[in-house]
Amino acid sequence: GHTDNQTWISDGTLGGSYELSSSAGASLGSQSFAVVGNMLFLSVQGAGAGLWVSDGTSASTEQLLAGAAPTDLSVLNGRLYFLYNGSLWTSDGTVAGTQTVYAGTDAANLTAAGSSLFFTRSDPATGSELWVSDGTAAGTHEAVDAYPGHNGSFSNDLTASNGALYFVAQDPIGGEFRICCDEQNY
Repeated sequence: GHTDNQTWISDGTLGGSYELSSSAGASLGSQSFAVVGNMLFLSVQGAGAGLWVSDGTSASTEQLLAGAAPTDLSVLNGRLYFLYNGSLWTSDGTVAGTQTVYAGTDAANLTAAGSSLFFTRSDPATGSELWVSDGTAAGTHEAVDAYPGHNGSFSNDLTASNGALYFVAQDPIGGEFRICCDEQNY
């Protein structure tokens, strides 16, 4: 049997359901999706791995970024943001508009909340902590040092709700604690 994930489009009817393929006719094994306006972004793994964009037709489906499959696809202010090889990237749906926002090696857990992007990242001085970005390199920085020192808080379980971000941080002495971070307190 066939075990690869395939990307399908449907209008809810049998006749209106079909497999989405690239403009060259290749199957796309997607691991995640995001929609921005009329663009469908796909994180593809396996053959053709990378970031793809489509308007829902095979003729318009093209690869924007080749290599590893991007993770944590998030939408903020009409743009796609995602993590690729540990760095924060963005795309406007064109090859030229797909670019690095903040270079790093270990960004994870990208989540949009309010008008900001949050992710976790490790820094030698502060350890693993929560970072924030407005979508620009200049606007990307550590949001909060929840557990001061080089050990870090290992922030995780990032969840957006009502414009705020909730996450779990770890205190090596007292265990886990929950924090709310909105645009007023970082």
